[in-house]
Amino acid sequence: MAAPTFHGVTSAPADNGAQAGPTVTVDKDAGALSTAQAGDLIVVVVQYRAVADVGSNAQVLPNESGGQNWNVERGATGSSHHSRVIWCRFNGTWTADPTFSNINTGTPTGTLALTAVALVFRPTSSSKHWVVCNGPFRGTFTAGTTPFTKTITGITPRKGQNVTIGVFSTGDDNTWDTLSGTNWTQSGLSAQYRNTTGTDQSMAIVYQLQDSAAATNDVSLNQATLGGDAGLTQLITFAEVDMPVGTNVATVAFVKSADNFDAVGGTGLTATFGSAVGSGNAVVGSWNFETTAGGEVTSITDSQSNEYFQLLRLNDMIFEQTKLWFWRPGITNAPTTVTGTLSAAEVFRRIMVHEVAGIGTFDLAVGAVVVSPDTSSTWNPTTPSRTPSANGCYIFGSAQVTNGADAHDVLHDADGWTLRVQGINAVPDEPNDTHDQVQGTATAEDYDLDVPAAVSAAIVNMGWAAFKAAVAADDHVILMQPMAPPGWQRLR
Repeated sequence: MAAPTFHGVTSAPADNGAQAGPTVTVDKDAGALSTAQAGDLIVVVVQYRAVADVGSNAQVLPNESGGQNWNVERGATGSSHHSRVIWCRFNGTWTADPTFSNINTGTPTGTLALTAVALVFRPTSSSKHWVVCNGPFRGTFTAGTTPFTKTITGITPRKGQNVTIGVFSTGDDNTWDTLSGTNWTQSGLSAQYRNTTGTDQSMAIVYQLQDSAAATNDVSLNQATLGGDAGLTQLITFAEVDMPVGTNVATVAFVKSADNFDAVGGTGLTATFGSAVGSGNAVVGSWNFETTAGGEVTSITDSQSNEYFQLLRLNDMIFEQTKLWFWRPGITNAPTTVTGTLSAAEVFRRIMVHEVAGIGTFDLAVGAVVVSPDTSSTWNPTTPSRTPSANGCYIFGSAQVTNGADAHDVLHDADGWTLRVQGINAVPDEPNDTHDQVQGTATAEDYDLDVPAAVSAAIVNMGWAAFKAAVAADDHVILMQPMAPPGWQRLR
């Protein structure tokens, strides 16, 4: 197998430039973003010089999506700055320059240094999809002594054909050098990305590409100038995968649901259906969990060992909640349970699943992390609007209000959607629901929820995924037998 390739980078600002918050714009017509192709992995590392100056609920989030469907990973905070990985599978078209902002009480805020570095990686085929197979891991380093060497511990990716990215960051405009670690590189990148706004900051990025899963070595960099600064590290691995396809043609319809909640720490959580999944049907679902212990997803499987594929990942940095969407089509061996497993015990976990007939192909997934406006009036958190690529899609939506503050029935049916699972957690107060619909004609859709009153310090992780109707296997390819003209014989 071949490995993915590094395509290029676009940053705002350039190394040793100035860029203040609350919003940073990455130019879609500059650098690697201008030549990105459909299917490419775009990873944006966003760094803000401080967090406390913009309020206790502030976190760096996508603002203008540029037409992309962004995943928001768990970030790292400390040493007077915040760093976070935000990524997408490029859909082939920019609608605007993507922007990223510090969001607090629903509003971009903060005027300190704000940096965004967008890396582009190309899969071996544009039909591939991208999943996070390891991480994100976050760590810290101390100021240390000369030569101020900082190290990220290597990992073993769970899948081949992968991209592993490491990030070193500080609240000072350090330069970085002396890269060490077998197969790690900064090829095509600046040695660092310094932002000179205010009291300044810097980050350095390294990456490694693999064709098959093998242990990465540790990777180290030195703070070459202004050394002796404490800071943060992040490490995350993406793998290119073939998305499964279902071929059982049937009327697209919801069949049944299951869910489970556990506030006590654990590594696994299982949803149990009342009966086995019907032959040829799909299961789609959503799973959320805290990340304070550093737990990462190790697997999502069912009682027949079928693997489920992640579609969308969102994280609320304030309350440390990750919510993800997943699916598996064409199930034929009658599982009764679906289980999500973590690498470390986490608390406040809920898993919600739907069995669905007649769907065969994943189309798109879009979501948002929405910070409450922190008022007593009604508010309407919503996802970006998207249009499925085909008529008759099944659309699965799910949303979680973190820190619901006693507003147990906070999620109401959105227009056009049917409420399927209404998960109310007594402790903590975290409404967590699923909705669905089957579209007739493909039209622009968003997931617009009615929250009766803005809850102080509430944050919503919300999103939806669309799936196209299954097509019979023999309808995908038609093979024509060559015919000989009359009076001729075909040689064998």
